Amino acid sequence: MKLHVLRASQNCRRPISVAAHLELDVELVDVDMSTGGHKQPAFLALNPNGKVPVLEADGYSLWEGTAIANHFAEGTALMPAGKKERAQVNQWQQWEGRHLGPRTDTFDYQNLVKPKFFNQEPDAAVVEKAAKGFHAVAPVLDTHLANHDWIVGADLSVADFCLGANFQYAAFNGLPWQDYANIQRWYARLSETKGWQSSQPSFG
Repeated sequence: MKLHVLRASQNCRRPISVAAHLELDVELVDVDMSTGGHKQPAFLALNPNGKVPVLEADGYSLWEGTAIANHFAEGTALMPAGKKERAQVNQWQQWEGRHLGPRTDTFDYQNLVKPKFFNQEPDAAVVEKAAKGFHAVAPVLDTHLANHDWIVGADLSVADFCLGANFQYAAFNGLPWQDYANIQRWYARLSETKGWQSSQPSFG
């Protein structure tokens, strides 16, 4: 299996960390976005969206980081067997994509990507709006984690890796998560897992 990635991307971190945790035989193929590697015909044949990550395996391709992470987790301890628990995994992944991710993505882009790659200052108004949005949704996760060690059930699951990617740069992207102690404790637990430790990207 080949996983086409940009390792610094939080969306790529999801399947990379799950594959690392499960010790799957997956070859990471770095896509040079700066030179348009994601727009080449061969790549677009795998993902017509021209985005990473993309899994290439057994004559088929699969795109979207969460979908690939779930594909890796299927049939393992990271994917709960119960119908209720699987629905909860899906629920939190959907919530992340709709509510949490767009806010944390903004902090990554404005405070890290723009200064480093485009020599541009962050847009203060955009960051302020993202902060308000983050404070509107973060309490949902923080309250849930007050009584749960992990996102779903009593054990680590693919949902933890998928949500955890939102916080991989929180220490230096200006994300205002200081008041969310339960999120920080959960993320510290996730950071101790082998999959998270071995998939830590270097930004840029």
